[in-house]
Amino acid sequence: MHLKKFIKLETIFQDIDFMQLYKDSHEDKVLIATRLSYLSSEEYRYCYEYLDYKLAIASRKNPLITMKSFENMITRAPLKDRTINRFLLSSFILGILYTLFLSISNLILVLNLLHYDIYPGLLPTNYFLVIQWVLMIVGDVFCGIGTFKKKQWSSLTGLILYASSIIVYPPLCLVTIMITIFSLVGYHKQYHD
Repeated sequence: MHLKKFIKLETIFQDIDFMQLYKDSHEDKVLIATRLSYLSSEEYRYCYEYLDYKLAIASRKNPLITMKSFENMITRAPLKDRTINRFLLSSFILGILYTLFLSISNLILVLNLLHYDIYPGLLPTNYFLVIQWVLMIVGDVFCGIGTFKKKQWSSLTGLILYASSIIVYPPLCLVTIMITIFSLVGYHKQYHD
């Protein structure tokens, strides 16, 4: 563990008796470390290492407590990793559905134009539709990474790409505005609450 991280966690949680916290809450180390991570806004792994260290010190002081009792605790994914942000998930799903809609509608438009011997590249709106389609696909990829892997930069990039697809082709902006709002609310709830 980094010394700076340890000192920060030590100053934040200096008055907490972790042994008593563990006995009172009847929770496993993963949940307690997740709560520490939430309270200190520090990464989960540092909080877990810090909690391991503090519990080892407490078990040395109290001979009735062994490390075997800590090993028997349930180990699960941390609470923050077990829950998926609903707003980011809904923006991801709506983005996929809207991208499928754009793909099918563009395909039907191109096939109809080819049936009448009109070259689809002559229509200026097709260029904007294709650009919006590409922005939505890339935004979906980044939003999916941000949703499932909990990467802040990825969620923000997906949000920016969704917002830029509104500007590229405003006639189809209603759904894109809704996707962008869901993504913005999800990003705020995931990383700033």
